[in-house]
Amino acid sequence: MNTSHIVLGLSKFAQSSLQRGWGRLYLLLFTLPTMAQTPSDSLMDEAEYRFASLIQLWHNTNNASGLSLDDSSNRGFASVGFSHRGGDYHRVQEGGAMNNLQFFTERYQKIGKYLYSYGKVDFNLGRTKDRAFADQYRPYNANPYQSGSAIAGSYDHQNLDMTAAVGTTDFSGWRFGLQLNYQLGDLSRLRDPRSRSQLLDYRLTPAVSYTMGNHTLGLSGYYDRRKEKMGPLVTVQSDATLTYYLLSGMENATGTIGGYSSFNREWVNHQLGTEIDYEYRSARFHTLNSFGISRGEEYAYGTYKYEPGRYFTYRYNAQSQNRLYTGTILHQADFRMDWQQSYADEYRQQLIIKNDPQIGTTSYTYEKQLEFRKRYQVRTFDFAFRYRANFINTTSIAGSRYLTSSIKGYTGFLIDTHKASNRHLLPLSSSDYSRVNFQLENGISLFKQRLMADVTLGYSLSTRADLKLADNTSILAERVLLKDLPYYDANLLHGSLQVMYQFPLTIKKSRAMWFVKAFGDFTSANTAGHPNLYNIGFSVGLFN
Repeated sequence: MNTSHIVLGLSKFAQSSLQRGWGRLYLLLFTLPTMAQTPSDSLMDEAEYRFASLIQLWHNTNNASGLSLDDSSNRGFASVGFSHRGGDYHRVQEGGAMNNLQFFTERYQKIGKYLYSYGKVDFNLGRTKDRAFADQYRPYNANPYQSGSAIAGSYDHQNLDMTAAVGTTDFSGWRFGLQLNYQLGDLSRLRDPRSRSQLLDYRLTPAVSYTMGNHTLGLSGYYDRRKEKMGPLVTVQSDATLTYYLLSGMENATGTIGGYSSFNREWVNHQLGTEIDYEYRSARFHTLNSFGISRGEEYAYGTYKYEPGRYFTYRYNAQSQNRLYTGTILHQADFRMDWQQSYADEYRQQLIIKNDPQIGTTSYTYEKQLEFRKRYQVRTFDFAFRYRANFINTTSIAGSRYLTSSIKGYTGFLIDTHKASNRHLLPLSSSDYSRVNFQLENGISLFKQRLMADVTLGYSLSTRADLKLADNTSILAERVLLKDLPYYDANLLHGSLQVMYQFPLTIKKSRAMWFVKAFGDFTSANTAGHPNLYNIGFSVGLFN
């Protein structure tokens, strides 16, 4: 199957739907209650939805067989929203101001007597300004063999992220599940030289679990294939001095005048991973612990299968989710740790041209002459711990013997740390940065749960920001790495506020709980000029 044709076809579909407007998304939003609700479903609001999400621990793992262990009522929501990012605290390769439109929907649904399912669709499109040296999706802590222009420009993006999962009920203690993750992306540069990067990423994860008493052991494994492809670049105006850069890690890059005209590259990653889960559940205490490992091998191909190098990734992660009831308080204590160790081999290749005079054909292949192993190395480490005391309200459903629980408020904190190290050997260049973040979190529901507010306030401390370059005068050093150094060295004060108002509404004899949400966050740095970053937005949607 030609995956590039799939990406191109779906990207054209997304573009045509954009030209027809967002009316169809709003139409889908209006019809979701009719399609999704059943007579046995109750009218759910945000407070009840959050409680259901809080106790569904298996959903936060790769194991879809746990969907029935997270037994809950049929529920879902859909929303359409707009957000704007602004400010001058940002890195060169991620760009500055951004406008984004998003449609999001998810649904938990029991199918018949034996199956539980989950589905999600997340579609967003927008435009980012002042982005340079980054014509691909992953400019940081990733494959070094990328490309870009020194001239900052605007980029349009269209991204589609879909998830479909199904899990069985109990068969003598055994449960089985299957999950499919599917992503499409289109990133287009709007300034000469104009590039277009198309992304296709899918993951298939079969899973199994076995329950004995209060204990459950789960196992899942997945195959993930990611392909990002760029074709030849184009220009609207001819410029004999226009330079395009091929990157190879840190400040190392090769710039060619007019080189964009014959540029062609694709990145294909094959990743295999597995995860082991252990759960203990009692009336008051629930814990789910997961351990995962994966290995990825990414190929970078140019014209005639030219290969500048190959990128290998090893990932290790551990996660623990814990819930404890004490009266009307549900205590939440979660931690997650991710460690990535990656390296890139670099190749020196020679073009071999073979002519066959008998049939009149010419073949072009690249032959490897030299291999430099682990020339570029990446290491990242992330750790996060969150504690919340959730205040629970339990009421009876009118005309029913069933009880419903909701979150009427919470208070807690988050501590997380991030470390990243990049190294290029011979000549030696390196960057090392890390930071620790502390954040207070509070939320409350008011006016009989019609209004919900969430507030955070935190401080992020830079613990390391070191940059050592073999060549401080290269264009990547001057325009990217040295300019980004104050970004990593800054201490940050940050906060956020989200307010949601919800109300019942009946449309065509279908009654649903609708909501309007506004949100915003800010970040202020303590470096020279006190750069800042802010995000504001709103959305409208409904629970179904």
